[in-house]
Formats: sequence, structure tokens, C-alpha cells
Amino acid sequence: MWIGGLISTRASTVTRRGSSGRTSARSVALFRSARRRPEQLDLSVIKNTRVSERTQLQFRAEAINALNHPQFTAPNTTPTSTAFGTVTGEFAWPRVIQFGLKALF
Repeated sequence: MWIGGLISTRASTVTRRGSSGRTSARSVALFRSARRRPEQLDLSVIKNTRVSERTQLQFRAEAINALNHPQFTAPNTTPTSTAFGTVTGEFAWPRVIQFGLKALF
């Protein structure tokens, strides 16, 4: 006897739908914070220059996502969708370069 078309009351009946694991359609990017994305290289260069005995200038150059790798969104996991399993976008995290100058006294 089947209940709702999904559960069998007979002990010998085993129904298996597919062979993929329970969490195989999840994306790595969903479980990481926005600052710790995979395949991202952040660089920083700092130069301290002494102006006088008690004064320094600090120059900084920083590059976030220096290699500009694309970060794709999670695949579509709606089984009834015609786009099931496809990746249709990417996150808008482009390369960012910033410079800074700081006076230390």
C-alpha cells in the first residue's frame, strides 16, 4: 500500500530516486563570508619612510581580488525549472585597487 505516492507500507520495498547525495547541489560560496571567497588573491604593499626623528610617512597600495577571477553564483536547484543545474550569474566583486598615505607622528 502506498501513502501519498511516496511511502510504502511494505518493508521489502525500497524506493530510490537518483544517485546523487543529499547536499551535492549546494554551492561553496553560500557557506563562506563575503571577505573569504575561494580563488581570490588580496595583495598589500606598505612602505614606511622616516621624515624626521619623530615623523614617518606610510604609503599603502592594496589590491582586492588582484587576479580578477570570476565568482559564480550557485546553480539553479529547482527541479521543475527548465534551467535546473545551470549557473546563470556571477557575483559583482570586481578587482579593487586603493592607495593611501598616512602621516605618523
